[in-house]
Amino acid sequence: MMDLKSFNFLYGKVHKASKEEIMKELHLSEEEYQELEESLSETLQQIIEEKDKAKTIGPDFVRLTSYLYEDISDQQKGLPHPPAIKPRTGEKITLPAPETLTMPEISLAQAINQRKSLRKYSPQPLSLPELSFLLWATCWVKEFHSTKYNEFTRRNVPSAGSRHPMECYLLINKVESVPPGLYYYHPLEHALIKLQTSSDIAKEIYEACLEQSMVIEDAVTFIFTAVPYRASWRYQQRAYRYLYVDVGHIGQNVHLA
Repeated sequence: MMDLKSFNFLYGKVHKASKEEIMKELHLSEEEYQELEESLSETLQQIIEEKDKAKTIGPDFVRLTSYLYEDISDQQKGLPHPPAIKPRTGEKITLPAPETLTMPEISLAQAINQRKSLRKYSPQPLSLPELSFLLWATCWVKEFHSTKYNEFTRRNVPSAGSRHPMECYLLINKVESVPPGLYYYHPLEHALIKLQTSSDIAKEIYEACLEQSMVIEDAVTFIFTAVPYRASWRYQQRAYRYLYVDVGHIGQNVHLA
């Protein structure tokens, strides 16, 4: 993962900031500037060479992922299916089971009408049942199907072909009975798998999010990543369209929940 200083250095260079402007903005010494310039020279050159491609990447992406350009998929070739759930082991915190949760008494219309984006949050921690409800609404597996020829899940959000390529990680800041840190949500076991609880992890994620303070001031930050082959096994390059659609479905349920 690229650190924030390297990102900002490249951003300045690509946007033709002067050496003096970059050094001032990033508080760099002459030696630090030279070190960054040397270590990032290949990356910078690659960006410059590919910059013109970015001007048409949107229309090109849509055109080249149309059905007219598709080939035979790995599923059609009979190649082994990818796992529907990422194998994870480690210290586990089991969440309250979905059937034990008290569901909010609010209509869908009310939830849609009351939805709003916030940047300031309550200092009160989330309870485990509240976190369990959010994950039930977004990533929990309610059906798991596995055969020799296919493996897929059904959840409370739609996904193209039931491929569900998204993985959910949580930066826990304030949740009752859960030490702060980075966790993987296991959607089949409805449990948190502890990945890292050192004090550095929140700072690293804060920097990776371009120092947006809400990611460390909220009770929990949802981080979604993708396993592209889980979808491209069936849909080839068109699967990359569906990744963005799928995570949009999940994000909507986070907000409504």
